Amino acid sequence: QGVITDEQGWPVGRVNIALKDASGKTVGTFRTRYDGRYAIVYESPCQHCNLHVERMGYGSGDRTLDYNGANSLWFSFALQHQAVRHKRSK
Repeated sequence: QGVITDEQGWPVGRVNIALKDASGKTVGTFRTRYDGRYAIVYESPCQHCNLHVERMGYGSGDRTLDYNGANSLWFSFALQHQAVRHKRSK
């Protein structure tokens, strides 16, 4: 669980969050609402898992973690704004 913000500390909504195990298989997902908070319930140990966050208009973020399956973990991200390039139709 945690909070996703921008560089100024404002919460970022509609962020897609995926928890992947060491093999790359997605074992949990969440999409933040307006407050930027998220929680992924996962009750199995997970060594070298990856927490990946992304939203259009922002840079993505990753954290590698080891989880014992019992204790809560908090990971927050501060995403940086990025220009969105639109493709023009001919």
